[in-house]
Amino acid sequence: MNLTFSNRAETKALLTKEINSYFKILFDYKVEDDYKISTIDTVNFPNKKRLFYDGEKNILRKALLDFIEDATSMTYTDVANKYGRKRDESDKAVDTEFNNEEFPIIHYSIAEEGIANLARIHGYIRKGVFVVRRVDWGHNFHPKKKKISSISK
Repeated sequence: MNLTFSNRAETKALLTKEINSYFKILFDYKVEDDYKISTIDTVNFPNKKRLFYDGEKNILRKALLDFIEDATSMTYTDVANKYGRKRDESDKAVDTEFNNEEFPIIHYSIAEEGIANLARIHGYIRKGVFVVRRVDWGHNFHPKKKKISSISK
């Protein structure tokens, strides 16, 4: 998986597949309103028929914390290999803080199995830091083929 800093031709810098620097993550004002951590209470389970149960929300929150702890102890290459998901090539972010540069959005699953495998964290890499744009608790665009069983109330 090649990670790109910017889509602007004059600043475009492809990283090689072997990225040995450690994963860094930033949550700031750039997280989109409908995809903040707090939106977990309003997001539907991917079948769109119900909200997440309290037990499911607790599992998802813990998985996000575990992802952050695990990822920040790994290199970008290791994180991509363990949590990386296929990119939607049309999914891009504009960073107004940096001359309106456009960045490709990178998708990571926050867990390898269970209900937390449904959740994604989306962002881009700017100056060696993964800048979070979305925490998508009920992502269902590129689901794995594993069957996910739900947790009862």
